[in-house]
Amino acid sequence: MNHAAEALWPRRGKQSPKHLLARIAGIVLTFHFVCLTWIFFRCDSTPQALEILAGIARGSTELINIPWPVPVLIALALAAQWLPTKWYERAETWFAAWPATAQAAALSGVALLIAWTSRTAVTQFIYFKF
Repeated sequence: MNHAAEALWPRRGKQSPKHLLARIAGIVLTFHFVCLTWIFFRCDSTPQALEILAGIARGSTELINIPWPVPVLIALALAAQWLPTKWYERAETWFAAWPATAQAAALSGVALLIAWTSRTAVTQFIYFKF
């Protein structure tokens, strides 16, 4: 895939570095090619792999193995990256002012939320198939 991207933007000489767009395209194409081939590597059969590819082509958003709170928590965590730093400092000060029992209850709630979102069955290590 990287060679295909390089063919789109050939180098002007052996010593000249790759064009920035060629490097980015090579990385993106290689990543997506590897992800695509992992589907065939992970599935038990070709029909199963084709079913997954058909779902991708349809733009399906079904999350068979992922409980709904996980993508929500990931989206919230990503959105939290853009919150102002002062908000974190205020939240830390506010939480530190709570009584110890309230802090313990809040942290226990977070631990229960983590346990609830991770309750799905563990997938067998991929190389155990071989």
